[in-house]
Amino acid sequence: MIALGKDAIFLNKEFKLKVTCMKKKLCKVGVPISHILKYTDLMDSIGYGYVLYDYNVETKQFQRKYSHEGNLNPETEKSLDCKNCKYYKEQGNFDNVYIFDILEQREKERKEKEELERK
Repeated sequence: MIALGKDAIFLNKEFKLKVTCMKKKLCKVGVPISHILKYTDLMDSIGYGYVLYDYNVETKQFQRKYSHEGNLNPETEKSLDCKNCKYYKEQGNFDNVYIFDILEQREKERKEKEELERK
């Protein structure tokens, strides 16, 4: 389960779930499928509504599969203010970063470290 924007902020504040900044002004919270029942029960218990979607491989679209009517999300902001968000600061700004360059650099550094340890 993934929640984005204001829904991610709500789940972070309500259940202390970790926020990840996907890009500037877009926050995400993820819950493993193995914990869906736990968190839907928690949402039910506090009276908030939610919708669960499933991805249809054939149509390549998300389909609404289940919904629970309840209170609307009280958050008014769509995301945290990135400049002041501790999660954004911890992760750094990935707007213009090619992740594979970072991974290749890490691999290079790991190999150099192993080479030094062998000597």
